[in-house]
Amino acid sequence: QTRVDMALGLEDAKSEFTKLLSKLSSSDKIDFLSWVHSCVTDESTGDTEILLEEIRRDLVLLLPPNGLSPGETIHFPKDNEMMPSNTLHIDLLLYPNEEDIDDYCHTHGIGRNYCLKCGSHKTEPLNIISHSMSMEQLRYIFSHLLPDLTNKTIVDVGSRTGFVLYGGYVYSNACRLVGVEMNSYFHSVQETLISKYELGDRVSVIHSDICDQQELLHNADVVILHNVFEFFATSDQECRIWKLLYKCMRRCGTMLITIPAIEERWKKLKLEKVWE
Repeated sequence: QTRVDMALGLEDAKSEFTKLLSKLSSSDKIDFLSWVHSCVTDESTGDTEILLEEIRRDLVLLLPPNGLSPGETIHFPKDNEMMPSNTLHIDLLLYPNEEDIDDYCHTHGIGRNYCLKCGSHKTEPLNIISHSMSMEQLRYIFSHLLPDLTNKTIVDVGSRTGFVLYGGYVYSNACRLVGVEMNSYFHSVQETLISKYELGDRVSVIHSDICDQQELLHNADVVILHNVFEFFATSDQECRIWKLLYKCMRRCGTMLITIPAIEERWKKLKLEKVWE
């Protein structure tokens, strides 16, 4: 009796591959995908996801769960209800979904709720804030929100871990991606990852206050500000920075991406009349 080996069709191969992945733990899955990547000579769109996931894993090892640097000061805005007693800092880049957050809280004995009246069962969920973009936000911004960025320069203000820069590297054709970070700890983290993953042909980071980078802002095609001032500056400091940014970014065609929305933040700071 002769045994005939039949090659799998594409859909069958996808099905078998998915079944195999489902049997692996999260950490083994990443290692397995990295191995698959090393075996495949032809690049595919999945390569970008693998690169970003490898960088994310490095950041999990480098940073504390809240994504803050040692000794970093957080200024809770007076214009919202968040305060240290009802807010939990968990970096959504490091812990990207509810299951990850639940596992982290369970492991460290941290509750997800706080008591509205001491001794009662009247509780509210803790506010969870992150100072990093999620992978989904990055993918949406560079794959859907922004136009073709060929020959364009992107500036990320307060680049922290640099993940916006890495996302721009793999999801866009921008020729230059520049992070500006005044925190020496995060500047060092970015330098380490840019060097390790050989991204320096397009990605760089400047250790500086953004107020000292007016020429860079003036020449930028895209400026990204993700939750960059609200928790890291007083209201007076933030107002001065916004006025400077407005002065610098007057070149026609400059695109500005802000989280939270710039209109929302200006309204809380009562800045609407400044530009009249």
